[in-house]
Amino acid sequence: MNPDPRTIGDVLLRRNAENSARFDACPENILNRILWHAVRGSGAPYPAWAVSAEREDGKKGAPTR
Repeated sequence: MNPDPRTIGDVLLRRNAENSARFDACPENILNRILWHAVRGSGAPYPAWAVSAEREDGKKGAPTR
């Protein structure tokens, strides 16, 4: 069970917890950022390649490798 978001001291991680609690199905780009910061910490910058790379199918988003 996840902790109450109000008990999370880190501002970014608390916001991520609040945002993820509102989704029945979380959009992929938001979920990826939530997972990144949960594993790496709120001080770790989200990688630019994950948001600005061109996919093989011509669509925007993380490349499909």
